[in-house]
Amino acid sequence: MYSSETHLPSTDTNMSASSSSIVRAKKRDRVLGASVTAEEGEAAVERRHISSTSSSPQPIRPFSSSGASSSGDEMPLDRWGAYPKRRKHDVVIGINARRHPPPSSPTASPTVRPAPPPAARLTVAVAQFIDRGSIAKNSVEIIQKIGHAAEGGAQVVVFHETATTGYFPHIILNSGRELRDCETHICNACRTHRIGCIVGTPHFSERHGTFRNTVLVVDDKGRRVCRQSKRQLVPTDDWAAPGNDMLLFRIAGTVCCAVICHDIRHPELVRLPVLRGARCVFYCSWETSHNDQPIDLGNEAELAVYRAQVQARAVENGVWIVHANAAANQQDRTHGSHGMSRIVNPLGHVIAEAKPSEETLIVQRLDMKLAKATYAMESSDLGYFLRDWYVSGCAYSNEVTIPPESPRLTPQSPNL
Repeated sequence: MYSSETHLPSTDTNMSASSSSIVRAKKRDRVLGASVTAEEGEAAVERRHISSTSSSPQPIRPFSSSGASSSGDEMPLDRWGAYPKRRKHDVVIGINARRHPPPSSPTASPTVRPAPPPAARLTVAVAQFIDRGSIAKNSVEIIQKIGHAAEGGAQVVVFHETATTGYFPHIILNSGRELRDCETHICNACRTHRIGCIVGTPHFSERHGTFRNTVLVVDDKGRRVCRQSKRQLVPTDDWAAPGNDMLLFRIAGTVCCAVICHDIRHPELVRLPVLRGARCVFYCSWETSHNDQPIDLGNEAELAVYRAQVQARAVENGVWIVHANAAANQQDRTHGSHGMSRIVNPLGHVIAEAKPSEETLIVQRLDMKLAKATYAMESSDLGYFLRDWYVSGCAYSNEVTIPPESPRLTPQSPNL
């Protein structure tokens, strides 16, 4: 029988490994101008031994501009127990960042990468209409607008927040089968007319047992691509649970994202998807004043603020913003917003804008070559002190690769 001592390396071997590590550390010390003690050299050997015998390799964290990781720890040692030489393509910026895993979770190291070249043109349509007071009547209006947008040459048509139900909890909470049928009719219309659609609609998730304020993205084949939930809720969203994701999706080859109403006042919900490649932002809203009351249509100063915040998101990120807002109902202002749906170019200029109570369809061809995201990409510069903060936030933004949960009817569904 062998004794346990026969499986251990000799003391001379340990001393040799430790001495070699100290020599290498001193050489590195002369280059970096730092001081390395014998204890640090031995610690380097121990870290190297643990990493080489571990069954599951640790992910490589992104390098910061100061040479430390975002958590404040040292850069990972290479297999010789020394700091690796930084090379141009070792950082997490750009498509050459092969050493870093894709962001599967917020704890993984995300890759801030430029989007592939989008299509040169994207033709969009913005539909603005007055809420009809019921799901059935809104459904008819939405389907008509889809057909008109396709006739106008649009590749995608955008509708306002809660366009299917209106912004009324008593309708939303009892929608059930009627809302499911409405979505089915919208998908069929998109398939028939070969056009994409982005429509605001509440969604009851059987998976979570809660309602969410969402926009549904449908492609030109009538398939449900994704549902983006509203992240920042207001008091009148008391019927909904907040979303916790930032989705990217493609329309005619262009990477896009969506924000809903109050989300627009949180710039990071636009900046982070843009860092991941979005070049067109769809903004669906049912805007009200700060006290959740309708804005006086004669109050130009107040209305100018709502226009300015959309322009700010466009110019500070260098992307197109396509905004669909509910039209104003002159007979009952509580049953609508203040209209003024608009399209803003990457320079912050309003290209087209509807009137407050106008029911209209704006069709515009977007020059996607203008969406360079120049200012947004400055957040990922190596010399910017908040770079790691933005890089870590990008892990919450993911491009859609699976279809969303479709509406189903079970004993848990409302209004069975």
